[in-house]
Amino acid sequence: MTMSVTMSKKTLFIKGIALFIFVLFIMMSAIPVTSGKLAVKVNRKNITAQNNSVQETFFEIPPSEQWNKTFGGNYSDRGFYCEQTSNEGYIITGHTWSYGNGGYDVWLIRTDADGNEEWNKTFGGENDDVGISVHFTIDDGYIITGSTDSFGAGNSDVWLIKTDAFGNEEWNKTFGKEYNDWGWSVHQTIDNGYVITGIIEPYGEDVRDLWLIKTDAFGNEEWNKTFGGVENDYGYSVQQTSGGGYLILGETNSYGSGSGDVWLIKTDTNGTEEWNKTFGGTNHDAGISMQIEQDKGYIITGITRSFGLDSGDVWLIRTDVFGNEQWNRTFGGTSYDCGASIDTTEDGGFIICAITETYGVGEEDVWLIKTDSSGNEQWNKTFGGTNEDWGYSVQQTTDGGYIIGGCTMSYGVGNMDVWLIKVAAKAELKLTFFFGYVTNIIHMEDFIRFNAQNLFYLVFQPLNFGGYKSSKEIIAKQVLALTIEGNPGIILGFYKTSLL
Repeated sequence: MTMSVTMSKKTLFIKGIALFIFVLFIMMSAIPVTSGKLAVKVNRKNITAQNNSVQETFFEIPPSEQWNKTFGGNYSDRGFYCEQTSNEGYIITGHTWSYGNGGYDVWLIRTDADGNEEWNKTFGGENDDVGISVHFTIDDGYIITGSTDSFGAGNSDVWLIKTDAFGNEEWNKTFGKEYNDWGWSVHQTIDNGYVITGIIEPYGEDVRDLWLIKTDAFGNEEWNKTFGGVENDYGYSVQQTSGGGYLILGETNSYGSGSGDVWLIKTDTNGTEEWNKTFGGTNHDAGISMQIEQDKGYIITGITRSFGLDSGDVWLIRTDVFGNEQWNRTFGGTSYDCGASIDTTEDGGFIICAITETYGVGEEDVWLIKTDSSGNEQWNKTFGGTNEDWGYSVQQTTDGGYIIGGCTMSYGVGNMDVWLIKVAAKAELKLTFFFGYVTNIIHMEDFIRFNAQNLFYLVFQPLNFGGYKSSKEIIAKQVLALTIEGNPGIILGFYKTSLL
């Protein structure tokens, strides 16, 4: 598209000003793309400022939801952890009040690749029993940890349950003393045994310590270790390292600089501490989920009230193999936002499942955040309805998408239902830009918006020139052109958008 302009000294001068504004605009590194629930950064570094030229660029947009499924009855049912199985189905654990023997029971649900239930099993007695973590085992079965009030020695004990491929119990073990003890995370070890972390009350309900338990392949305890000080300390996640030791993530109130700090502990193969690191400020901070990047370091998510906004922000921390912080990032707004689960992605970045009160449409929504390898946000997306919805677990699936496990009060049939959400692999949008002159100087605001139908439009703010001050929205389904009576200016627009 070409527009002829009578070139006088005045118009040449104004045209020069417009070109200067345009170059400044091009030099900016990124524009956020927003649509209520979405936010994307668009890289503009590859666009050059040329008159009447065409330039193509690409960027990631939030992937779409493929499906979601709810599981539950008339009462409260909650999912805490899910992962993809070897045949591309999904396994979920949590607890159910709708089914089972009494109170809350551990609930194990197996689905096919489309989230359709294949079977479910409950485990428990007359009191409350909860499943927090589940993993696929090398014999095609499942290992679950959580807590039981129905069995064991104390008020609440760590509970370890082993099932076959169809969820039938093979054995179970309890660990605990006369007070309250909880299991939060379990993994199978290289010797086919299991390692558990959680919380123990060694001397009563006033003080809690982080607890590490190692068992053989049949759940028999080989050793256990406690970590903590005079205040409450908690273990939330554990994995075995490539050297055979263990990495534990949690929260400490005994050490660090604040009322609660992220706590990362490295042990040898016998659970003896090699080093520990705390991360945090003067307010409450906690580490909830982590992943080991082999030979690179560790990636952690949780919550911080010391940094970001003090209402609570999602916190992402990257360390080296010795636990030394390399960088950290916060994500959130004016209300409570908390990171619950993290996974590494095939492109070297990270995916975080969080709970947000700042964004979304309900009281609390599931929040999915994608970053690059340096923790810079690439996109985010919320899921939920008008009530409370929580996401506790995320994993990248073999098709490049994501599976989220949690619970919902917005959907389903009961007071609260287990919620399984499948998100597609990443999408890219190709934008073809047109650069040219119009008959007024205009300045593009620092964002592009798009509506629910993914029809893109640019938002322009004309400069205060010639008395024209109002903004103009232009739908980008065609070549853009804006004509305002006055002097020459600049316009940037799309003439083609393609979702790849």
